[in-house]
Amino acid sequence: MDYLQNGITVKFFANGVEDSQIVRLIDYKNVNNNTFYVVNQFTLIENAERRPDVILFINGLPLVVMELKTPVKDEVTAENAFNQIRNYMQDIPSLFYYNAICVISD
Repeated sequence: MDYLQNGITVKFFANGVEDSQIVRLIDYKNVNNNTFYVVNQFTLIENAERRPDVILFINGLPLVVMELKTPVKDEVTAENAFNQIRNYMQDIPSLFYYNAICVISD
């Protein structure tokens, strides 16, 4: 959350002199400078191949992960969605490095 709120200090050399600058991951002052994508069934491969239902990317960072279960099957509940998110955390942990919100629903 610190990186998302305050940015990241990046060191670099300019004309042989070391310098640093804060790089903001999200532009809070001008929202139009950010890129927003909502992606359905995005496939990720890490420890296993997984496909979360919906991921909200802001500037390429997967900040919101949604797992949605069908409301027409009584045997499938929000608990199933919760367990699926937990499985994703084991199988594709890098998805959750910048994750701020998980949403489950049936």
